[in-house]
Amino acid sequence: KQHILNHLFELTSDKKNILSIGCGLGYLEYELSKKNKFQKIVAIDPGTASLFLKDTDVLVLKGFFPEVLDSRHNPFDFVYAAGIDYAMTDIEYERFLKSVLDFGIQEIFIAELFEPHTTLYGRIKLIIKEILIFFGLLNVGQFWGYNRTLEDHKKILRKAGFNTITSGKFSGHTFWINTKV
Repeated sequence: KQHILNHLFELTSDKKNILSIGCGLGYLEYELSKKNKFQKIVAIDPGTASLFLKDTDVLVLKGFFPEVLDSRHNPFDFVYAAGIDYAMTDIEYERFLKSVLDFGIQEIFIAELFEPHTTLYGRIKLIIKEILIFFGLLNVGQFWGYNRTLEDHKKILRKAGFNTITSGKFSGHTFWINTKV
């Protein structure tokens, strides 16, 4: 997570109102809140595990985007989501991205995306996962996002209405995308 955090520090240094979609344990939001006390951070997650955020000024909303937000929370000058696509089918992912636009958000930074392995070892691992899914031993929802290439993400982003797409790699098969209307 440190490579994501370092990137977020750079991107948010001049931002005042930040929205995190899918904060999980809240590690990134916790570190961001320590770095700049003048930022207002709203973190959304459907779970209750945001352990790092218990004694911070980060506003934690339990639920799903955009349902848990209302107009008093917008406008945000920076919106990001880290590691959320893995649980969505392509249709759900596109629907989520369209809801971002419908809420009035014109730009989103998406981090911790994983490209499938193209090595022999990576392909064997993928085949094993598919077999486990077939026999019901692995949750399908945990599988879809890991099958998307960077080009797959870009295609879905364009279908959702985002036109300007930049991307880069953190390390290995982990990459980020910044996209605007």
